[in-house]
Amino acid sequence: TIEIKEIKLHKIDNTTKNSNATNNVNSNNFWSNDKLKLWKHFHNCNGKVVNNILSVNITKSDSKIFTNNLSVNPKDANVFVIVYRANNIKATSGELYFARDKENFSDARKWRIPALISDNTWHTLKIDDKYLNNKDQWYNKGVVTKLRLDPTNAAGGTIEIKEIRFEKKNSIKALPKITVKMDE
Repeated sequence: TIEIKEIKLHKIDNTTKNSNATNNVNSNNFWSNDKLKLWKHFHNCNGKVVNNILSVNITKSDSKIFTNNLSVNPKDANVFVIVYRANNIKATSGELYFARDKENFSDARKWRIPALISDNTWHTLKIDDKYLNNKDQWYNKGVVTKLRLDPTNAAGGTIEIKEIRFEKKNSIKALPKITVKMDE
């Protein structure tokens, strides 16, 4: 007699081999190298792209970095990623606001960003959609055309950004457990 205590079956598509995999979405959702120049509107900070890194000097509290004329499909983007290095930043949270053509930025349309690590070392921060204030506003209202990154809510310090992107994390759920007994 052979007794199999558990068999787990998972659906696997061509792009995913495990449940923690993420896939970059299209290039409209990815800013690095020269594309970081699209983040060109600054409030309470100043910044510029040098050697493919967006360097932002925070001059006052509630700093903001804007970009527009985007085409981000939220259905393909459930993880926000930023690769950064921070120096002399106070440990306060930040936000990533999003809007569509005729919308203004609002607290109903934002991702909450935890405090950045300020140790002058490169970090990759990945946050999933549990950090959204309102998932319906992200997923069910259409293509996002504007983003506003408020990296910190305190004055002072420098943030260097190597990459900003959205990813699609695949959700693979296990099927219910089954027990099978086989007689020889």
